[in-house]
Formats: sequence, structure tokens, C-alpha cells
Amino acid sequence: MATPFARSLRSLNVDSLYTSLVGLLVVMILLVIWGVWFFGAKISLYQSSDQAQVSHLLYVTAQFPGEQAGQIKLGQAATFYPGDIVRAPDGPIPAVVTEVRPTAGGPTEVTLALRPERRLSTSLPPGLTGRVEIEVERVSPASFALRRGGLAASAPPGRLESN
Repeated sequence: MATPFARSLRSLNVDSLYTSLVGLLVVMILLVIWGVWFFGAKISLYQSSDQAQVSHLLYVTAQFPGEQAGQIKLGQAATFYPGDIVRAPDGPIPAVVTEVRPTAGGPTEVTLALRPERRLSTSLPPGLTGRVEIEVERVSPASFALRRGGLAASAPPGRLESN
């Protein structure tokens, strides 16, 4: 059975738009906050290698495949994660790229200078292996999503944005 027109108008007049407007306002505020983050925040992109080894006191040498090494440049921030369980209390050690040596057709050798934030509990013996992560770029989540979707080209090698 159909509702009479007079009854539907009365229910529209009685209903308040307050709840709908508050809900819409909350959704709009959340959308603006998400948009600011999506287009304005910076996330770090890393190249990592499990083939890292302490070469001598406070220096680490790591091997990177040729296609990954194209983005690695002098002065980039890095982190060394010692693989030895005995050194776990020291945790990851900050480092900086000091040398990049590409080889013909082979992996690129990267030398990093360790910059411990505090004195290490034990010295790092030469030959100690571990993992290295090098921050190669900082991008917004929007540009990262576009790159992953194939809709935008990657930044030229060596470009490192800063905040």
C-alpha cells in the first residue's frame, strides 16, 4: 500500500538534518586529513643487502646487484644490522655511504662508515657479517602508489628528497 503524500511530507519536516550533517562533517574532516597525509607525508625507500661484512674498524662493505646500486650515492643514510647474536644488545648501527664501486657486469661494492650513536659494548671484528639498508629516496605515498601502478616514472638515480 502506498504512503499518502501528506504523511511523507510530515515525516520529512519532523526529521532533523543535524545527525546527517554531523556525520558528513566528520567524514569530510577525515578525508582532508588523509589527503594531507597521502600527498604531503614522506616515506623512505630503501635498498638492502644481506651480503654486508665489517671490513675494518667502523667500516662495512656490502654487495648490491647492479640494478639496485644505480640509486646508491655518496652521503646517503644507512643502517647496519650485525648478524652475530652476541652483538644484539647494540642493535642496528647508523652509517653513511662513503664509496660506491661498480664492477663490470657484476655486483656493486658499497663502503659504509659506521656512525654509532653511543659507544658499542664490544668492538666489531673484521669479517662480521650482517645486513645493510640504505635510504635511497623519500617520496609521498601518492607518488609511491602511482609508481607501483605504473602510472608514473621513477625518480632519476641519485635524487634524494629531503623534508
